Amino acid sequence: MTIDSTTFRYVVGHFMTGVTVITANDGGMRHGVTASSVASLSVEPPTMIACVNKASRTGQAIYRSGYYAINILNKDQGPLAERFASSADDKFSGLDVAEGFSGAPLLPDVLAQIECQVVEAVEGGTHRVLIGAVLAATAGAGDPLGYYRGGFGEFHLHRDDAVYEEIRRQIIQRNLRPGAIVDIPALAKEFDVGAGVVRYALARLATDTLITRDPRRGYMVAPIDAATCAEAFDARCTIELGVVARIAGRPTKPQLEQLDARLAELMPLIRAGRFVDVRRYVEANNAYHEQVVSLAGSESLLGAYRRLSLKGLMTLALSGVTDTSDDMIGDHIALTDALKRGDEAAARTALISHNARVKTRTEEILRSAGGRI
Repeated sequence: MTIDSTTFRYVVGHFMTGVTVITANDGGMRHGVTASSVASLSVEPPTMIACVNKASRTGQAIYRSGYYAINILNKDQGPLAERFASSADDKFSGLDVAEGFSGAPLLPDVLAQIECQVVEAVEGGTHRVLIGAVLAATAGAGDPLGYYRGGFGEFHLHRDDAVYEEIRRQIIQRNLRPGAIVDIPALAKEFDVGAGVVRYALARLATDTLITRDPRRGYMVAPIDAATCAEAFDARCTIELGVVARIAGRPTKPQLEQLDARLAELMPLIRAGRFVDVRRYVEANNAYHEQVVSLAGSESLLGAYRRLSLKGLMTLALSGVTDTSDDMIGDHIALTDALKRGDEAAARTALISHNARVKTRTEEILRSAGGRI
């Protein structure tokens, strides 16, 4: 028995998938194509599968270069999916494209990005199955774009977000104690959801460093201590010092305007040595430092910063804290002014001073809590 291609496409179109754009760089030429036949193959080692038409320019570019990037689109990027599904000559026109480790183009504002090196290629019909060892991976917040019966749409994940937020609240408020093993069936029953929804929330919380996973014991609430925090803050400072050296006083006017905007959001959140709103401060502080790292124009550096998960660490460390120092804001003002003047030495001084201040204050907070939280 055989089935014709029209019927086959109609039937498999009922299988809803996410939407990605697979990109590659071949000899300085950028290529990209919309694809939904993408999946994770292995966690240890991290490995992906992507299926690309052998005859397509992108498929040939990947075959020659040996590298590709998977750009997972968010729910508002249907037009971008349509663009890369077309045969346009320059699909990247007008896009603020970054360059990955391998040189593969990384698209802006996507939900997640995964860079791979081809370790095996298997041909099947018109397509080539590319098995890729994962070199780097980053993800942001948002909902994915979906593909169903020939059209683009969005998944509804409000329930997932609600479970994530509630577990996060319980961790921050110490209802789930540091070191405690997370009871997945109990949480699923409490929230009236499947265990998979809880596991997904825990995986998200793990990227925030609020949860750890022990192979034998399962998910656990992550305790933090002064050494853990100091290491993360030192890593951030090292990245930002590298950014300052790399840009050498050459940030663009739009970049500086964005940095000013992030600073304006941060400044009102400390008044007279007290936090106005700790959670908003943590969010605004993270956005400011992301903008500093973004000045380098390197998605790899930005990904390295995000993997530090400082927002999660600061959320835990500052939970219930009201007292701080106005100098925290002063450090950010000094750094912004130095970057605007192109004064590399002053920018380095501001970064080092701020790092020392943050580590000292965090150590004081943790000491008052018994050394770890």
